[in-house]
Amino acid sequence: MDAVDDPYKMLAHTLVVTCSDSEIINLLHDSKVIKKHLADEVHEADFCGDIIDCIMVDVIKQGRSRSINPTLKDTVNFFYSFLDVPRLRQEMKHYCEFYNKPTEKSSDGKE
Repeated sequence: MDAVDDPYKMLAHTLVVTCSDSEIINLLHDSKVIKKHLADEVHEADFCGDIIDCIMVDVIKQGRSRSINPTLKDTVNFFYSFLDVPRLRQEMKHYCEFYNKPTEKSSDGKE
C-alpha cells in the first residue's frame, strides 16, 4: 500500500512535520495528548447540513452554543476507540527517523 493510501502514514507524516519536537514526544508517550488533539478536532468540527444549520441558529440565538461541547465527550471517546494508537506511534517513529526528529526526551530533560 502506498503511503498516500494509508491514513495512518498520512496522519503520522502530518503530525511529525507540523508539531514541535516536544509535542511529537508527548504524542508518542502520552495517550492523553492524542485524546486532546482528537478533542480539539471534534470541537472544531463544522456541523453542517440543512437540519443542523436550522437548529444551530436557534442554539446560538439562545446563547447555548457552549452547551454542545460537553456532549462531544462521547464522540471523542467513540473516535478514540477506533484509533490504532500503537500503529500511529510506529508510523510517527518512522517519520521521526526520516526527518531526524527526536522520539525521546534527552537525559537533561530537553528534547
